[in-house]
Amino acid sequence: MVRSLYTAEGRAAFDEVSSRYRSDPSFREMVDRYLDDFEQSLRDTEHQTGDARVLANRLVSDTGRVYLFLAHASGRLS
Repeated sequence: MVRSLYTAEGRAAFDEVSSRYRSDPSFREMVDRYLDDFEQSLRDTEHQTGDARVLANRLVSDTGRVYLFLAHASGRLS
């Protein structure tokens, strides 16, 4: 993923979240917990349904988009 995917406003938010993730341990812990929980829910969904469309729908949902943004800003997705 590249930072240029975002609008100017989105890039500013990305930079702020990335900086805070690196500098604020409690924020980093909260983000990591969200990412871990979402990834676990994806694994559970995959195990229960085996349907890639269901997983794709989860990723484009509001919570999925938050996951993708936070995963990118934290460096989990590069």
